[in-house]
Amino acid sequence: MTKNWVLVGSVGKPHGIKGWVKVHSYTEPLTNILLYQPWCLTADDEANAHPAKVENYQVHNQQLVVKFVDYQTPESARLLTHHKIYVKRQKFAQLPQQTYYWTDLEGLKVYTCENVYLGVVQSLFSTGSNDVLVVEGEKKYLIPFLLDHTIKTIDLDQQILIADWDLDFA
Repeated sequence: MTKNWVLVGSVGKPHGIKGWVKVHSYTEPLTNILLYQPWCLTADDEANAHPAKVENYQVHNQQLVVKFVDYQTPESARLLTHHKIYVKRQKFAQLPQQTYYWTDLEGLKVYTCENVYLGVVQSLFSTGSNDVLVVEGEKKYLIPFLLDHTIKTIDLDQQILIADWDLDFA
């Protein structure tokens, strides 16, 4: 999907006998995914992307489960398993300066302060104390996302991130 669409979760296995499915939310808290509707579901290719409307939801054992309109049985709901959930970019609020959505950082080219190319931000993950950039180039680097410390500048227009990072620290 294009940058106009943001990946916010994925559909898991059916839950129960009435067409409910588990949803793996990439938002925090996990129920924030419900703020960004309508959802667009796709298996792998954009040609088969289709809108999906959430009829109801529950949080069950710290897992989000949803009921989609037009999916009444576990057999029909199973057809959605492994579909990715996208929402339109304009559904997201404008962030204050020096605050970023993870999706904006993915794909940035990463350079050291000495202008040495490290690679591209492939993904991010949270450790609880801070977020970590997964940068892949000739090597794989795990760089803590600490603004003004390890992360010196981010230029979203140029798609460049400058990191204060030692090349020997992989």
